[in-house]
Formats: sequence, C-alpha cells, structure tokens
Amino acid sequence: NQHDEIEAKFFEESQRAALEAKYQKLYQPFYTKRYEIVTGVVEVEGAPEEVKTEK
Repeated sequence: NQHDEIEAKFFEESQRAALEAKYQKLYQPFYTKRYEIVTGVVEVEGAPEEVKTEK
C-alpha cells in the first residue's frame, strides 16, 4: 500500500544520508589537505620552484 511505499522510501533515503555522512568524515582530511595546499599554508614536495614562489 501507499504507506509501505513511503516508509520504504524514507528508510532508503535515511540509509543514503547515513552513508554520505560516514564517507564525508573519511574524505574530510583530504579536503583539508587540498585546502592547505591551494591556499599556500603548506608546500608540496616535488613542486617546481616557480610554483612555490608565486605567492
């Protein structure tokens, strides 16, 4: 019936949200590191000198 369909959809979406939240936590260190590199907070090993001095 319609109630069961809505309940199934709710359950599916809540599982997806939990999965997205779980992986967001796992990806966060990569996003932070990328932000630090892009903003010049840290230098990247192996980057050409002209890139390092363009600040």
